[in-house]
Order: sequence, then structure tokens, then C-alpha cells
Amino acid sequence: MNKSMFVLLRKFSLVFNKGYSNQTYGNLVQLQSIWATSHFQSCQCLCTNVHAAAAQKSIRQEEDSAKLKKKAKRARKKQLLDGLGSILKDPGVPVPQKMQQSDLIDCLVKSAVVQDNIIAISKPPGLPISGGQKSDDEVTFVSMLPEVAEAIGHPSAEIVTGPEREASGLLLLGHNKACAGELSKALSAAKKSKSLCRRYWAITVGIPSQEQGFISETIGFEKIGDQVLGVVRHDPSKASFKRKHVPSWKPSKHMEVNKKAETHYNVVCRNEELNCALVELKIHSACKHQLQVHLSHRLHPVLGDHIYSSRIGKILGLPVPLDPYEALPATQDIGPQLKQALLLRRGLIHMLPLHLHWYDVTLPKWNSNKDVCIRVPPPDYFWKTLQLLNLSPPLLQDS
Repeated sequence: MNKSMFVLLRKFSLVFNKGYSNQTYGNLVQLQSIWATSHFQSCQCLCTNVHAAAAQKSIRQEEDSAKLKKKAKRARKKQLLDGLGSILKDPGVPVPQKMQQSDLIDCLVKSAVVQDNIIAISKPPGLPISGGQKSDDEVTFVSMLPEVAEAIGHPSAEIVTGPEREASGLLLLGHNKACAGELSKALSAAKKSKSLCRRYWAITVGIPSQEQGFISETIGFEKIGDQVLGVVRHDPSKASFKRKHVPSWKPSKHMEVNKKAETHYNVVCRNEELNCALVELKIHSACKHQLQVHLSHRLHPVLGDHIYSSRIGKILGLPVPLDPYEALPATQDIGPQLKQALLLRRGLIHMLPLHLHWYDVTLPKWNSNKDVCIRVPPPDYFWKTLQLLNLSPPLLQDS
């Protein structure tokens, strides 16, 4: 239509130039006006169509984005329900009490390191060294010692020391009875002289306020619920040390009811956004649950501590200490951010292992009066947790 109108105008222009009447000129002006109006309406219609198309495209993009978000949310929900991507599925957390004994023995044998007549084994969390208050058919390292020692090639090996049930790390054995006795005496002497150095790695929920520090808190033991647990004594009297506090329950012959405990700590790396850190802990001697008690007392408990972390509450989002006699052991509350970062839903948190690993010990003047350093790396799930929490110190990568 526009093309034909243009041709008509062209003809009238030629007529006008040849000197035709005023009426003809008037018709020309009228046609020009009609053409301009028609052109404007066409442009307006075109713009309307363009805007409509752009609006429809924007709506489609928003709908597609909403669908993708919904799909990702469903996938993440399924992932959380199944624990996929978390340390519970990949690489998985060893549960000694549920493993086949042959598989557990293979796991222990593969981790064994022999150095200067000392056998070091990386003990998984949840494996007690010897029996305790649990059932008689409980799997312990002592019950598997003959098979493990035979597989390592030292059938006469004997246990000297190791981490507690909940923790992972160095389990030390002498290659025979005589060596185990010598090693035990050397460890005791080094403890008294404070020349023995045991190093642990702990992933904490919360970040210490100082990069380095020293915790010196006396720990006593009380029967809380059906467990004997450590409690910080804020102002123990000399008399209480002398009479060992005389508890109403019968303590183990190896347990000191009140013990002065010292822990050195160093923040290796931190994640401010997730409020977590990797902390190196150094001790010369240890009492039961010392590191867990000290760290929870400072309001940054070990990740996976389902015993002492319940002593920390929150007011307006800030951690506050609770009465240890009222706060019974319970599944740790790690908060929504950490839970999301670890790809765990609430129903799986209780399966989170204690992220406390005894990785290094230095024995002074052990072999030919030389200091001997023995080290075992952390378990695979420990590495995976560091990756998920974006904690990647060079120290661990080089180890």
C-alpha cells in the first residue's frame, strides 16, 4: 500500500511541475496527508508488535528461569534426602560396628605405617580400642589385634596408645611386648617433662576470636544422665584436687576426677561466611574428651560433636554457654548454612562423624637419641568436608 501511494504521489508531483491547476495541487496535499497518517499508523503498529514480542520473550524467559530453579530445587531436595554429594555417600564414612570384620581389618592394615620399631595405624572414628560400657559383642581394636598384627607382619605387636572412640587418628603399637613397654615408658616420661607433642586437626563450628591461643581449664568428671562427662571447673580448690572431688559414682582406675588440662590452638584457615575453621591443636598430655570440652567451653565445638555441643545455645543468633548439667548430649545443631554446604538434611546430621583427627606425634630422643615424628593423614571424608566448606590450607595439601 505504501509503495502504490508513493507512485501516485510521484505522478501528482510531475503533474504539479508541469503547471496544472490549484485543485490538482490540493489533491496532492490531501494525498500527502493521507500517506503521512498511514505511514505513522504503520510505524505505530510495528512498534506495538515489537514491544509485544519483547514482552512475550521476557515472559517466556522468566517462565523458563522459574522452571529451571524449580527443577534445581527438586534435584537439591532429592540430593539432601538421599545425602548424595555429602561425605556420607561420597567417599562415605566408615562405621566399624556395621562393617564386615574382614573389610575393617583390611582398612586398618592398609593405613599401617612402620617406623623405628613403632607401628602407626589410622583408626577410624567410632572404633573403641578396648571394651567399655557397651555390649560384649561390640567390635573393638583389641578383638581384631591378632589378625591385624599378622597381616602387618608383626604378630607379636601390642597396643600402646590411641585416640578415643569418637576421634580418628594415630593408634601406636610396639612391634613386640618389649618395644611396647619401652614406648609406653618413653611416652610417660615425655608427658611429665612436657616434651611430648601431639597434634590434632579439628574442624570447628565457629571461629576462635584469636588466631593463636592457649586454653588452660581444669576438667572434672561428673555422671550426667547415663554418661560420665567432662565439666570445666572454673575455680577448683586445692582440697578438691587433694581429695579428687570424691564423686558419687565409681570412676575408672585410670581416670583423674579433677585434672589441669592445657591446649594450644592455631587457626590454620577459616571461612567467615560459613562461620567455621580448621584448627590445629597441640597437647602434651590428655585427659578424657579434653579437646571437645575445651573447644565447646570456648563456644566453637568440633564439627560432629554430639556430646558436648549441646552445651551451647543461641540468643539473637549469638552463641551462649548453657548449664552442662542440664544440657544433655544431643545431635549437634550446625545451622542452616553449614547444613546446606555439607549437603545434609536434618535427619542425617546425627550420622556426621567427629571431625577430630590425631595426625602427628613427636617422640623425643626415641631412636638413638633422635626425635621421631610419626604422622598419618586424615580420612577421606575429612578431606571432603574441607572441600565442601572451602577450607584448603597449603599445609594439608602438602601432607
